[in-house]
Amino acid sequence: MDIKQATVDDSKAIVGLFKRYQFALQSMDWFEWKYNSNPAGKAQRFKLLSEGRLVGTVAIIPQRFFWRGREITGLQTVDGLLGKELRGQGNFSRVMQFLAAQRPAGVSDESFFLSFPSLPASIRAHESAGWNKLASFSLSICMLTPRLPLEKASAAVMRRVLELPWAAYRKWIMSPKSGAVQVRCWNGDDTQFNAFAPVERICGDRSAEFMKWRVKHNPRDDIQLLMIYERELLEGYAVTKIIGNTTKILELRLRHPRRCHIRALIRYIYEHHHSDAVAFWSLGRSRLDALIRGMGFVRRQLSGDCFVHHLQRARLPADLSNWDLTYLDSDW
Repeated sequence: MDIKQATVDDSKAIVGLFKRYQFALQSMDWFEWKYNSNPAGKAQRFKLLSEGRLVGTVAIIPQRFFWRGREITGLQTVDGLLGKELRGQGNFSRVMQFLAAQRPAGVSDESFFLSFPSLPASIRAHESAGWNKLASFSLSICMLTPRLPLEKASAAVMRRVLELPWAAYRKWIMSPKSGAVQVRCWNGDDTQFNAFAPVERICGDRSAEFMKWRVKHNPRDDIQLLMIYERELLEGYAVTKIIGNTTKILELRLRHPRRCHIRALIRYIYEHHHSDAVAFWSLGRSRLDALIRGMGFVRRQLSGDCFVHHLQRARLPADLSNWDLTYLDSDW
């Protein structure tokens, strides 16, 4: 296997490879958005060759992080695809070792790498290549209707039986309604969402520029940024992603988190997204997590991991308590 820098001329072939394996960026619109429109900088792309043929690909996309007045560049490895010809030979670990040795042009020496692998083989490759696990996300879910627990057609009668008590449960989750709290979809103005990030922790950039790219102009995902107001003052925001009949909350930040804010958010999701369930990705440590656990959310075994490399080079702590990572920091 040879690893070489990809050029513009390779773009269509790489998208074709993604389409063949039904993985990652399966259209040129996705490809251009993710790799070339990122306000933090363009992606560095690599092609994996076997006897001169394109059989795999991987990329690095830059991200801005802030901590104690410093701006630090995070280099996220994404879209690692090894074709069948390369699998089972330790090539994935080799790719991860190769990436960690890269220094993209124009990037400070005080940069670090991060990655959000999802497949067991990818996780093992990160571990064997010397990457360290920084965090594991958990997924807590709240069922707003009985449809998802009883998806089979044979359960139709049971769903009708349960709808009345489930309506009472839903009312408990979303009540009492506070007219002082309003949720509205972001109109794309220049709100600086960085103001809601905890200043004492390492946080990813949430400038309006980033949010417009990652959320508003996202051609791949059904994703929204919801503004949470109390008495017409902006108290915080949530970034949601609709997958099937479930709305997943990728990030929720509030200036002074209270249950009335979360109730209003769930009510908006139920009424506007028509979702059967709301799910919340978190690290399980904040006041928000404690509030959600008391509001009918049940933690599932699903998780997502964040691996890092070169934290020492970037003068960053490996202690998770110093970080405010959210699932919006990933490329999922």
